[in-house]
Amino acid sequence: MAAATREESATRVAVRMRPSGVWLLVLSGLALLFWLGSRAEAQLALAMASFTAVLLDSRVAQRSLARLSLSLHGPTDALAGEPVAWVLTAHGIRRPVTVTAAMRPQPRRVLVADEQPVLVGLPATSRGMVHRLLLDVTATGPLGLFEAGRRYRVTPVAPVFVGPPAIPDEPDWPPLRAVGFGFTETAPVGDELFRSIRPYIRGDERRRIHWASTARHGQLMVRESDGVGMVALQVVVDLGPAGPAAEWVASAAAGVAEAALRRGWLVQLVTLDGGSVEPPLTPLGSPFGAPPLPPAPQPVPLQTASTRVRTPAMVRRQLATAAHGAPVPPPFPGLVCHVDGRGVTWR
Repeated sequence: MAAATREESATRVAVRMRPSGVWLLVLSGLALLFWLGSRAEAQLALAMASFTAVLLDSRVAQRSLARLSLSLHGPTDALAGEPVAWVLTAHGIRRPVTVTAAMRPQPRRVLVADEQPVLVGLPATSRGMVHRLLLDVTATGPLGLFEAGRRYRVTPVAPVFVGPPAIPDEPDWPPLRAVGFGFTETAPVGDELFRSIRPYIRGDERRRIHWASTARHGQLMVRESDGVGMVALQVVVDLGPAGPAAEWVASAAAGVAEAALRRGWLVQLVTLDGGSVEPPLTPLGSPFGAPPLPPAPQPVPLQTASTRVRTPAMVRRQLATAAHGAPVPPPFPGLVCHVDGRGVTWR
């Protein structure tokens, strides 16, 4: 499902002269000096024509962006470390413009010639939420003597969640047990709750043969179980301080939670909730300057988020908004695992 965006604010149109404009202006000045010495009409005409071309090119470049507005459509969910594709539409366009995101490294410029939607690819971003985008739009005059620029701040109707990619390894699960978990939803099919290994008895189902134990004991061994029941798992995520280790913790937690969901388990994800804190506005700066640095967030008290997650998308969204620090998990009757910088610990 896509999220639309609307233009929130923009800088005033800035204009700068390109090298070709500098040379033409110098030519105009030289022609004017020669005319003052010789009074030749041809030199005066050349000076006036050059000066007029400079003025007109500057004016046309500026007017190209005067009434331009942008709309942007993108995904509601993305993965950290992977590029994100957006659909850009320029409204009120008069001349072809180039659009690029105000970020480092600077992505490829995209040429927009009309009001037809174009695809804009933005570089990979880090885990978190995209509340706003800064886009730099530039246009040149018909002679290419001047370049006009404008920086737009665009706010999504719904923020884009950039979640961590899940580590695909299957966890080393501890022994399972059925739980009396207080959810009202219909329990999934569940898992066969393993109890022990015993020798094969005539009539046992072939699918219950435990081949690793059979090879170790030199005789057929089968698995015994306590039947099929509901398994619930609580995943407590402590990201610790910001850095690469924290991003690994988020990916490891996503891998554990998604693996449990594939087994049909009930999964509760516990994180320190940073999703309710919207970052302050980044200054727009100049469209021809470096991307502005975001202001430092104000420290606010954070709450623990304990959520029943049903899909991998829900897992990634909660981990996208997870703040650094240790959450306080609620009591839980099922399996509990803590994921932090030391790895996955079962309790």
